[in-house]
Amino acid sequence: MNTTLNPSARQRELIALLSGSPKGLPIETLAKELGVSTRTVNRYLATLHNDLPVQQFTQKHGRILWKLDKNIHDAGEPSVFTFDEVAAIDWGCRFLEPLANTDLGDAAHSALKKIRKQLGSVKMQRAERMLGTFHEIKRGWSNYSKQSGILRTLMNGCEDEREVNIRYQSNFSTQEKNYSIHPYEFATYEGTLYLIGFSCERQMIVTWKTNRITFADLTAKKFTKPKKNELAKYYRNSFGVFITNEPAQKVRIRIAPEMARYVQEHHWHETQKFKVQENQSIIIEFELAPTRELINWILKFGKSAEVLKPLTLRQKIKDEITEMLKLYNIENNTK
Repeated sequence: MNTTLNPSARQRELIALLSGSPKGLPIETLAKELGVSTRTVNRYLATLHNDLPVQQFTQKHGRILWKLDKNIHDAGEPSVFTFDEVAAIDWGCRFLEPLANTDLGDAAHSALKKIRKQLGSVKMQRAERMLGTFHEIKRGWSNYSKQSGILRTLMNGCEDEREVNIRYQSNFSTQEKNYSIHPYEFATYEGTLYLIGFSCERQMIVTWKTNRITFADLTAKKFTKPKKNELAKYYRNSFGVFITNEPAQKVRIRIAPEMARYVQEHHWHETQKFKVQENQSIIIEFELAPTRELINWILKFGKSAEVLKPLTLRQKIKDEITEMLKLYNIENNTK
């Protein structure tokens, strides 16, 4: 029970209670769970009844229960989706916005449009009000609207296990290069789509940033994709999405008290372990390869993070800070 919830939040909690109790609940139970009076619950139910199929029925012994009809319908047309399922799908489609104007993005929004039509305008307005309480901050997202054909070819390569010829320019290259690849799967990371696969030229598993692929051509050559559990092992030594063949090492980082709680609240890697210190700082340990992504993660904490081991990683951080100091040397400042 949360007595600090405002009326709108309590109504959402009421919907969740009714959705999770298909056999119905008495008004006294609803009032207790919401931390309000039965009169207030009756008012909430009356409000919800305008938008949702909230039903009251009486059991044989006279007990009155309330329930939410799972088959939301409009104009006599039954829907196979529940109200909360539609809200979840609508919310999920927002994460596909970077794929707008691609086959996948268009298919998702076409499906959502059909689902919305089943609900009808009145009930959809209710969903819109609920979804209006969520806001996704999109910063640094990639746009794939001009790569619809390329994504289609890569997806066909993944599904049919066929080799694909691509043209790609890496971050550190001054020109595009041609590669023959075995596309395995896509991965999303921080709003960007990546392709994981085997490079025929390099004879190793590689990660490609999808929006840097400027050409893709499906060939007739077949390959055998590794099993899911075999592919997962390639991620274990990496901190992010870029796969590395470097061996794993024990990494220990001291996080200052002001950032300790934030670090503990997140899952960073499957090998992470926390050790709380007397001064409320923490030592976080990983078993992975000290890649560039790990270095960037450490640097974002500034003075609140100190690498304890390995010494090679500590030296890399020190070198990075030294180069940064050169940029901010007051003698080098230009007006």
